Amino acid sequence: MRSFLGLAAYYRRFVPGFARVAAPLYNLVGGSPRKTKKELKGGSFEWSPGADEAFTTLKELLTSPPILAYPRFGEDFVVEVDASLRGLGACLSQVGTDGQLHPVAYASRGLRGAEKNYSDFSSFKIELLALKWAVADKFREYLIGSKCTVLTDNNPLAYIQTAKLGATEQRWVSQLAPFDLTIKYRPGKQNRCADALSRCPDNEVNISGLAVKAEISIGSSVPSRCG
Repeated sequence: MRSFLGLAAYYRRFVPGFARVAAPLYNLVGGSPRKTKKELKGGSFEWSPGADEAFTTLKELLTSPPILAYPRFGEDFVVEVDASLRGLGACLSQVGTDGQLHPVAYASRGLRGAEKNYSDFSSFKIELLALKWAVADKFREYLIGSKCTVLTDNNPLAYIQTAKLGATEQRWVSQLAPFDLTIKYRPGKQNRCADALSRCPDNEVNISGLAVKAEISIGSSVPSRCG
């Protein structure tokens, strides 16, 4: 649930009365929209009709305008990527006519097999996997032919062109060659959309087939009742 609230709060600027709408969900985790992660610990979790309504409302807001936007092909995109011990998360966005960054699509998945072995997958390697997966796999159709800025909270990724890479990492980087990418570091506190999605991967989601009014299918990538 905290992961979902983190995602919703990231776009609170587009939701009038966000604190009021989300209050039943923050009450579940013993916090308020402005409390810190430390302050949110230890709350009881009892699902209620009010919480269910708040969750449904926020989910619909996240997957419809004015938060979610139509893609404008040929214009620049932004991809936020992140990896956690649970999964990979990514958010595809563009700057709207209002000058604000709006999501176009969300994506997440859990770690698989050897990816969970930290001795084989360092933080750099798992973050590079998230980048490759987001750009070359999930958002490929959007990004071919467009300029894209990738935002990551893993600083070494911004210097990937001069990094010493293993065979697997070199293969992933080669898959990025068709794309016009600029990779930039952004502190984790500012990378909240991708961070939230990586902590609530879609193999834990029970909401499937979500269709956006903007006719953009995002599958089951919006988290449901995550912990």
